[in-house]
Amino acid sequence: MLWFCFFTPARAGEGGIGDLLRYWGGEAVYNSHDRHPEMGKVIAGVGRPAIVEAEIPVAWCGRDRGLRLAMNIGQRYVIAQGTRSPNSTDVEDNIKRPLPAELVRAVHVFPAPEFLTLSGCSDWHHPL
Repeated sequence: MLWFCFFTPARAGEGGIGDLLRYWGGEAVYNSHDRHPEMGKVIAGVGRPAIVEAEIPVAWCGRDRGLRLAMNIGQRYVIAQGTRSPNSTDVEDNIKRPLPAELVRAVHVFPAPEFLTLSGCSDWHHPL
């Protein structure tokens, strides 16, 4: 399963994406392992933090989230036309199939400038 946020990751902040980028593997190994004195170091040493920009077909999104994403696109259009909305335009979703390489726009790996800008990690309390 691949998880995506359809907004600039920095908006999620350290509390939203910090552990995912710090402890590579994200949901695959998520539990209390990251806080274990020995396992936390091991998990943090696997891979390199990266942000992937990709085109995600709405039809691939999970269950009702595809509908929610489509409704969000409509909401963004209405807001762009000048109508105020109390609802957040930040949407996350997942796909459960391989993402073809042609749908990947870019991969930004820490500490590339694009990664720092997209993640906002330079301003975090606990740096990567």
